[in-house]
Amino acid sequence: MSTSMQNRISALRNEFEKKGIKPTGSEEESVQEKLSEEAPLNKEKPEESNDAEDFTAVVMADSGNRPVPYIEDAEKVDTEADVEFDLSGAYTSSNYAAKASETVDMPPRREIAEEPEVVLKDPESTSYIREFPTALLNVAMAMFPGKSQTKALSCYIAYYSGVTQGLSDDLIDYVEAKKRKDDKNDPLKVLTSQVGALTAKMKQLELNILAVELGTASLIHDKFGYAQGGYPKNASELDFNKVGVLTVKDRLEHSGKAVKMDAAAKKGREIYHSKYSAK
Repeated sequence: MSTSMQNRISALRNEFEKKGIKPTGSEEESVQEKLSEEAPLNKEKPEESNDAEDFTAVVMADSGNRPVPYIEDAEKVDTEADVEFDLSGAYTSSNYAAKASETVDMPPRREIAEEPEVVLKDPESTSYIREFPTALLNVAMAMFPGKSQTKALSCYIAYYSGVTQGLSDDLIDYVEAKKRKDDKNDPLKVLTSQVGALTAKMKQLELNILAVELGTASLIHDKFGYAQGGYPKNASELDFNKVGVLTVKDRLEHSGKAVKMDAAAKKGREIYHSKYSAK
């Protein structure tokens, strides 16, 4: 056994003694087994697998197959690139040149038809109408019996439009008489007229009640000695629009509301006692 081997065996023995390990066989056999179990110095240690690094490597290797757009001018950078998805990955291609040469077919613009200009004839003149529908003419003649076709059609238009220019006086009187007769027989128009008359009467009644309230307030104001400055010589000079009179009127309204509330409460108590006192 060489000297270097003995030195190594001694070193290992010292190391075992420090760790409290005793060799089971001979010292040389245990040392040789130890040396045989050690890996050779020139053998490379296998690298640990790293999934993240492997995935990055695959992606980087695959990125070499992707087409890189060539930009001739920095101002022509396409900010709206097309992205196509495939099983092998996503491919991005510049569509600047395609869009520059592409012609978009826009739908035809909807044209708004202009209304024809209204051309009116001289209202003092007369007009001749040909090929007028007979069914429409029959409606006018049935509404104005005993008139000629021209007069019946003229009265029909004047009745609904209110335009009587160009008609004779007898035709105007005839149309107005027809309107008055129809208004009397029309239930809706009769009801509208009655509601209008009732509304006017209610407004007048409201004014009358206000006049009575002012007169009563003025008497109370004078009765309690609040009036100052004497009385006017003429009745036409009477003025009820005074601060004191209006204050008395407001107090009367306030007292009236209070009396009404008290009466309602009293009636409620009477109903309650009559219902539950007998039990």
